Amino acid sequence: MKRTYNTWIAAALIGLALSQPVYSCGVSWTVPKDHFDGVNERGYVSIWQQIGTLDLGEELKIPLIIGFESNREWSSPHVGQGFILALLDSRFEQVDENLFRMIQPDGWTSVFRRDHKIKNILGGQGGWKAEITGDNTITAYATCGWKLVYKQGKISSIGTPKGRTLDYVYSGGRVAEIREKGSVVLSVKTDTLAGKVSSIVFKGQEITLTQSDRPQVQLVKDQKLITGMNSVLSSVNDNQGTGTNYSFSVDEKLNPSLKIDQTRLLVWDPVTKLILRDGSWSYRIIPGEDASSYASIERSNPLVKRELWFLNAAKGERTQIFSDGTKEVMTWFTSGSVTGQPRTFSRSIDGRLILEEKYSYDDKGKLLRKLSNTTGFAYSAQGLESVNLNGKPIYNLNYQNEGTK
Repeated sequence: MKRTYNTWIAAALIGLALSQPVYSCGVSWTVPKDHFDGVNERGYVSIWQQIGTLDLGEELKIPLIIGFESNREWSSPHVGQGFILALLDSRFEQVDENLFRMIQPDGWTSVFRRDHKIKNILGGQGGWKAEITGDNTITAYATCGWKLVYKQGKISSIGTPKGRTLDYVYSGGRVAEIREKGSVVLSVKTDTLAGKVSSIVFKGQEITLTQSDRPQVQLVKDQKLITGMNSVLSSVNDNQGTGTNYSFSVDEKLNPSLKIDQTRLLVWDPVTKLILRDGSWSYRIIPGEDASSYASIERSNPLVKRELWFLNAAKGERTQIFSDGTKEVMTWFTSGSVTGQPRTFSRSIDGRLILEEKYSYDDKGKLLRKLSNTTGFAYSAQGLESVNLNGKPIYNLNYQNEGTK
């Protein structure tokens, strides 16, 4: 795994990078990414893929992105429970009195909070602002010109930075068409007998969707039981003959599982929804303190000793342990003029500190100094031979005598 120090700092300082792409203004049109592939920052199964691209010319290319998350209770009218077809299922939801979230048309999630003075104004991540109007419409604006309109929580239109507008047409609770200036640029076909979406058609392309049963496991009187079946996405195929198959089942302990193309098997707990296994990887998840906190995610497999990732945004600390035994701890300030600025960074290997950095700022948040200590260890066939601090020996060991400082 290639790691650069600047990348670590950027990832730590944005804090909520996994929830929304703050590196790009507005809609990024990229497939959502997590730190560990297959598990999101809160410890749930998280699988995403792009199944096609709607090319509208003038450098406007919109990907069709499908995602599955084990904790997603809401059922998509297009692809079923647990799945989301982001371009069609984009939503703006109220979490509590002052907290909202927007699931963007690319699958990323942006968090909004109500302005404490003007109740119908919301402030979001990455420069997003939103306004609630009396007809239950929420309009979200990005500083670079993107405009997303939601009615009754559902995506209604997309406005681009160049002034183009895509309008959504609904039928029976589903998206039937997306139009630009009255012309259909994407249509959704439905199997009227089965009552399910059968394909997505756009620009001479057709993405075929099929569904099959997914067992629902619940805890009843402290016992896991299959309490029913839900119809969910089971395959995606394009007109070039390429596709992906999804198969849901349960393991011997009645834990729900998802097999992708008969090659990858993910298993999660039916009660907590947290991931248990992904192929040869076994996971240990310690959930965050509340719904807005990240989990401590630890995983291992027969070939890798241990890997860990945990970001505490409230405290301003991120801890990572890599498969080679390296541990890194990054901290940053969470208040005042230095909010988001690095406080300390340390790197150790097998418990030995090899790098420590500390940052100091003035009262305006300007960096004054960075103190860096680098510790080096030298070994002989007998074992530890010397320790150096910033290139200078601080400890030498002669195996004929006792160690000296």
